[in-house]
Amino acid sequence: MKFSNEILKVAAAGVFGLLTLPAFAQTAPVSHLVPVAVQKLNYDTESMMVTASGVMPNLCTAAPRPELRATANSSVLQLVVNGEMNGDVCMALALVGNSFELAFDIRSLKFNLADLHLDSDGTYKIIGADGKLVAIVDFGKVPFDQPFASHQISNAKLALTENGSIIAVASDSTSVEVRSPIIDLKKYIGRPVDMSGLVVNAHSDDFSTGRSQIERPLFLLTGLNTTTQ
Repeated sequence: MKFSNEILKVAAAGVFGLLTLPAFAQTAPVSHLVPVAVQKLNYDTESMMVTASGVMPNLCTAAPRPELRATANSSVLQLVVNGEMNGDVCMALALVGNSFELAFDIRSLKFNLADLHLDSDGTYKIIGADGKLVAIVDFGKVPFDQPFASHQISNAKLALTENGSIIAVASDSTSVEVRSPIIDLKKYIGRPVDMSGLVVNAHSDDFSTGRSQIERPLFLLTGLNTTTQ
């Protein structure tokens, strides 16, 4: 099955339409993408999870996300990280950018293949920006229907609840519960962050009425970068 950006837009719009979180609306379109240097990159063959971290090129860049890039060899793809930068020039170019962490299923990169005019069910050797092998993936054997991220939450603060859950709180106190099995969210508590991920609606059963009700939406984190105050 081949995927395209149009499919992603429709899918993301459908999920987001279920939420009543005006403070968490998707960010406005940015001017362009800029490359982000990855300092650490690891791949776990069993879980098929990729973890990456580094520092943004400047303070104007946010929302880091992984993408596949074609190479001269059609069976070899390069895994890169790009960030979104507003405007053509960042007035803070001399300053060090904010840190970022990514933790995502490598199968989510299947969504890039159609845009590269490649077989979405093909087998590819995936290398990092340094040319070293990251993984060999047969996308035909790993059907996947989730992109790297469908939503972004900008400039929210993480807080720890009494029951030990971590929530992202907006300026109007609207919140979502945030989870990540890979990224240590506790070290970001109290700090403003931008986040990328997938939104699901958690349901609970009301035994008095026999009905299922939607609780606080759950945000499954795939990427995070710190922001300036």
